[in-house]
Amino acid sequence: MQYSYHAILGAEYDLVKRITINLSIDQIGNKFEYLRYPLKWHKVEENLQKFLNEPDVSIIFHINHTVTPLSIYYYDEFVNWVDINFPKEKFKGIHTHPAYGIMGLEATDPYIREMVFKKYGA
Repeated sequence: MQYSYHAILGAEYDLVKRITINLSIDQIGNKFEYLRYPLKWHKVEENLQKFLNEPDVSIIFHINHTVTPLSIYYYDEFVNWVDINFPKEKFKGIHTHPAYGIMGLEATDPYIREMVFKKYGA
């Protein structure tokens, strides 16, 4: 079964024994709220905990992560949050892809680009 879920809405899965949840998370905390307004980060975390603590269903998580000029500098914080919050046996991986157009990395201000290069050693 494939079910599209945004980590904010509720889900009914009483009859299901195995679920793969594909999350679209570009950042965490207040950065998530800025990028995904009007969504609230605490609701994402509450719903994730419900799924992580579900004893009767095998749940595997996969994250789609869009890299933008607004999120790239904090990518390490995002990856650290993933490492802390998802048990390895329940985590399929992160699919990182760039945004395009005015939110594409090519639109990144040169100053920010230089900060990112310094931080990540590129």
